[in-house]
Amino acid sequence: MSKTMMGLVMGAIAGLILVTLGFWKMLAVALFALIGFAIAKFVDFSGAKSWLGEVLNRDS
Repeated sequence: MSKTMMGLVMGAIAGLILVTLGFWKMLAVALFALIGFAIAKFVDFSGAKSWLGEVLNRDS
């Protein structure tokens, strides 16, 4: 699946959730999805290791 198609599908799903639940409930769903993604990325050791490396090696 191309990135454009993935963006289209994600936008359509977000739009359906917005129409069905309303803005604030959709925002809560998105927040919990983001938290779940962060936890899953952290649990995956290689992902956590590379993420930690990126955070600690910033040039700013």
